[in-house]
This record gives sequence, structure tokens and C-alpha cells, in this order.
Amino acid sequence: MSNLDPENWDDYRQQAHALLDACIDRLASAREHPWQPLPEAVRASYALDGMARGEGALAVELAESVLPHGTGNTHPRFWGWVHGTGLASGVMAEMVAATMNANLGGRAHGAVEIERAVIEWTRGVMGFPEGASGVFVTGTSQATVIALASARVAVMPEVRARGQGAVPLTAYAGAGAHNAARKAMELLGMGHDALRLIPEGPQGMDLHALAQRIEADRDAGRQPFAVIGTAGSVDLGRFDDLNALADLARAQGLWLHIDGAFGAWTRLAGAPWRRLSDGIGRADSLACDFHKWMFVPYDCGLVLIRDEAAHRAAFAARPAYLAAQSAGLGGGEPWFCDYGVDLSRGNRALKAWSAISRAWG
Repeated sequence: MSNLDPENWDDYRQQAHALLDACIDRLASAREHPWQPLPEAVRASYALDGMARGEGALAVELAESVLPHGTGNTHPRFWGWVHGTGLASGVMAEMVAATMNANLGGRAHGAVEIERAVIEWTRGVMGFPEGASGVFVTGTSQATVIALASARVAVMPEVRARGQGAVPLTAYAGAGAHNAARKAMELLGMGHDALRLIPEGPQGMDLHALAQRIEADRDAGRQPFAVIGTAGSVDLGRFDDLNALADLARAQGLWLHIDGAFGAWTRLAGAPWRRLSDGIGRADSLACDFHKWMFVPYDCGLVLIRDEAAHRAAFAARPAYLAAQSAGLGGGEPWFCDYGVDLSRGNRALKAWSAISRAWG
């Protein structure tokens, strides 16, 4: 290939329109397309064998060999693994996002303002205070890492420079908490043994058992730093008593993180469902997913942090080649790269914005 452009823009336009029609046909007939095993011949056709595909052949292959073989979650009766079905608005948003090809790590451009608008909308829905920060991520698994990293820096400011201190940190979650909490503890170097799993009842974590375990860890010379509450467990749909958990966390001086991947969006529901997540706005951090009950196409998650300064302190690092400018494309402070691990960031917020603007305006 001597040129990155299509060989003929008019041919490309025709092929792209045909592929868009195929995508729309697929969405419109989703009820006719449950999951199916991938035929071996199709699997073999995916091999990269050194033969270049022109735009025309590629468009046909995408329509005939790729598009029909998803997980089946676009079918309205696909109820496994809390997958959302996606939205027709997401097709349009993803098309625009791919055309813009914007890096949302920072700088001054429209896509950054879209992300800020969605974060601000979600902050209001969840009852977080003005000035709270947030950043779009792949999903709650990544959001949990960001939240617990922020919590750790809040109690151990030197950890970014000197690493984990001599005093072991401990965190607490219900026995049914998502595996994301365990992975986050491992990735942050604290180890999953430092995640204390607390017995649960119909109202979530046993708060008496939680208080006892916190006291025992302190007596043993450990430093409790975070409680991880659940708003809708992925196995049983169980909700912790978030107000009671917030009271306990405040009394104990602990960071309260809420895993709301499954149930945070009950804040948009009426009674009795909204009551399940009462107290969620009192958390220090919240993880939620747009790609579940908000139906936004994968992947699209968000972490909210109550204390913007604590969030920024955990991740900000700006070498000379990322120095801010007072005007132009190099402006646009604050930059999202200072609130997470990614400098190169895709335009996830646009498909969430498209869904929200269509439904709520």
C-alpha cells in the first residue's frame, strides 16, 4: 500500500454505505440472530496470510464473515453475564469517533468537552458533590484500580515515590464482591490476602463483622484504608446498605468505594428500585458501567472520585513533552491523563453522550 487513503473515494463511499446498511439491517433484525458457533471455515478466513484486502473485499468480508459472529448479546433475550445489547445511536457515535480519531488524553478539542459533559451529568445523577472528578475507562475493573490507587495515595502520599510502606494496608469487601476488587489489590502490589472478605446477609455486608475485622487488623499493626461496597452484586444482585456503610467508613476514617457496575443506574429508576442505591452519593469513589443497563456499546465505564485533588495526586505526571500551554490545541486543562493510567485514550464518552442526549436531552 503506497497511500493510506482509499484508492478511490467514490468507491469507498459506496462500499461504506453498503456496510452501514448491513449494520443497520443487523440491528433491526436482532431478534433473528441469537448466538451461533463460529464455523471453522470462517475462523480459517480470519488468518492474516499476507494477501492484502482492498476496500471492496474488506467491506464484503466485514459484512459477511465478521458482523454475524458476535456474542449474541444484541438479541433482546440474551440475559447472560449482565451484557447490554448496545444502541443504534452507538453505531453513529462510533462512526464519528473513528473519523475524528481524537486522543482524549488531553489538549483542547471538542471530544474532551463531551467527556466532561457526561461526567458532570453522571455526577449529578449519582449525587456526588460539585467539583468531583471522573474519567472514562474500559469498565469497572479498571475503575476499581483507579479508585483504590487514589485511596492508597490519600493515606500514604509517599507511595508513588517510594512504593509500598512497611505497614501493610488492608481493604474490606463483602464475600460476594466482584473479582475486580481482588485484581485491583493484586495489581497495586497489596496482594489479595489484604482484601478482607466480610460475611454477607440480605442487606449485604455484616457491618458488625466488618467493624470487628477492622479493629483486629489495627490491633495487629496493619492499616485499614478502604471499604468496597457493592451496589448490585453480579451473582445475586445484592446491595449493601450504602448509608450504613458510609456511616461506618466515616467513623473509621476509611475511604468508601462503591462497585456500581451492576446497580448504580437504579438512581434513574422509580420506587422501589431507586431506594436500593440510596447513599451512593456519599461514597469517596464510584465505579459504573454504561455498557450494561445503559446499553451503550462496549466498552464504556466510568470512575467518579469525590475529592478531585486526591484523584489527581494519585496519577498526575507531566514531563516536558506534555507541558500545558496557555492557548491553542496544547491548552484545555485539566487533562484526563492526569486522572488515570492512560495517555492514549479513545472517545468512549461520545457514545454515552449520544445515548443520554437522545433519552434525556
